[in-house]
Amino acid sequence: MTIKVAPGFVDLIELAEQRVTEVGWNVISDAVTESARLHTEAMNELLTIVEEPPRVKEKVEIAVQTELQPLEGEFDRPKPVGMLYSYEVGYPIYWGAHAWGVGRESAVKMTVAEANKFTLQGLTADANWMIRHILTAWFTNTKYTFADKEWGDLPIMPLANGDAQEYVLQSGATAADNHYLFQAVGIDNANNPFPVIYEELGEHPENMGDPVVYVATNLKTSIEDLSGFVENTDADIVPGSAVPTLARGPRIPFGDKVLGKVDHCWVVEWKRLPNSYILAHPKDVEPFIGFRQDTAPELRGLMVEQYVDNGVQRINALLRKAGFAVRRRTGALAMLVGAGAYTPPAAYTAVIPQ
Repeated sequence: MTIKVAPGFVDLIELAEQRVTEVGWNVISDAVTESARLHTEAMNELLTIVEEPPRVKEKVEIAVQTELQPLEGEFDRPKPVGMLYSYEVGYPIYWGAHAWGVGRESAVKMTVAEANKFTLQGLTADANWMIRHILTAWFTNTKYTFADKEWGDLPIMPLANGDAQEYVLQSGATAADNHYLFQAVGIDNANNPFPVIYEELGEHPENMGDPVVYVATNLKTSIEDLSGFVENTDADIVPGSAVPTLARGPRIPFGDKVLGKVDHCWVVEWKRLPNSYILAHPKDVEPFIGFRQDTAPELRGLMVEQYVDNGVQRINALLRKAGFAVRRRTGALAMLVGAGAYTPPAAYTAVIPQ
């Protein structure tokens, strides 16, 4: 039987059936701490769409499109121009925690395998917490104020949502924009959202590469039925020469399976998405979500607290203090299919219940 192993328990797995009291609680405590450290490293590597700014708010700067100025003679000088286009965004921060524990009897009977399973459950809880907060930042289409206990009220911005803010276009001009889209009918050849997604992201010079589009599972069949859809190849199957095939797919930070490509868009099924929702960002993604952690290094990453409660119950707690918000307002989009207007899903709408 294959056992899924928490990263800090790899060297202990051959002791899986031994009781923790035989191995030593100090060994298990060290394994939990090491699991949290390695899990933090893995999560940081996974989150390619986010950036960790060392501040609670920042001025996001985008290069303005321009070209060289003509000079009149060898002694003429170019005139200074505005270098950057900018706007200010803030970041929320929250505490989250998970714990497992044993009493006087269960502490004696617990095996290394059981301690491993409880630790894995905590690592999964942290990953789910992080993804929920990222999706909430991505889906929420209105500005709100976060009451920070240390820094006061912070403006938390959504993606471009049709407000007065202007953004740089490929032409060099600036204009307001809205990256929360909707399509009133279902997906078919006459109602194909992918050209719109491609154009919406591609109109901004800072967005590079074909879009990666995450789709809810209930949209999968209608997307695969589009006439221009090309299925992604199975790594274990060599297709025939008469069948169109795709090159290696993009490195995706989220999602479950790269389904294929249509109208220059990579299509990725993401079972976590609520029915009828689509999310997208450029393949060569520059972080469009900011990841805030505490300024104190000791309060960053997945933290471990281990203690004996009431003199009887031995507790292993995993804690995180972090938050996410949009930083590049044109760096991604969200879409709702089969509705006359965009509304965020109830499960992923700020302000997040704690």
